[in-house]
Amino acid sequence: STGGYGARWFDGTRWGGADSAVTGSGCVNDMELDAQGRLWMGVDNDLARYTPCQGWDVYAAPEFDPAWRGSFVGDILDLAVDPQGKAWVWFDICGGASCGNFMKLFHLEGEEWVWAGECDYTCRFGRNIAFGPDGAAWFFAAYEPSDDPQAPVSGVYRAPVGGAPELVAPHWAGEALAVDGAGRVWL
Repeated sequence: STGGYGARWFDGTRWGGADSAVTGSGCVNDMELDAQGRLWMGVDNDLARYTPCQGWDVYAAPEFDPAWRGSFVGDILDLAVDPQGKAWVWFDICGGASCGNFMKLFHLEGEEWVWAGECDYTCRFGRNIAFGPDGAAWFFAAYEPSDDPQAPVSGVYRAPVGGAPELVAPHWAGEALAVDGAGRVWL
């Protein structure tokens, strides 16, 4: 833990939550509520889920690359929950002297993490995740310009589960992404 103060809840009269191992400390970077009423929370590099009347489940970050052998950790930058109630998480890979050289997108399938995309050190933005009416996950990634024909291209990507993201629409700039009920991707 990096020493954050965790999350607190307010019930309209009083504050609580400091006594929970999950909400009591740590840096909470994002939280989402799903359609089933479960609260998902990114606490440092762990994903926590609170289910009313059942309590907390905690999912440790995946292993990002076996060659790194625990040298790198992934702080949760952003999370989103798809229409089926499954979590998608952008991890900021930290280790050595810094953070921010890589961001990796994973999808939680049951108890298993599945890789769904990434942005390397040339990527300036890639954290927004949106879902289409068919459940497809979309994100935007902006890369530094390059003369290398193998370099990644800025644009809108579709993130299939377990496969490499597919560049669907090259585009040079974007800050936010949404998908409407007709399946149109807005940037």
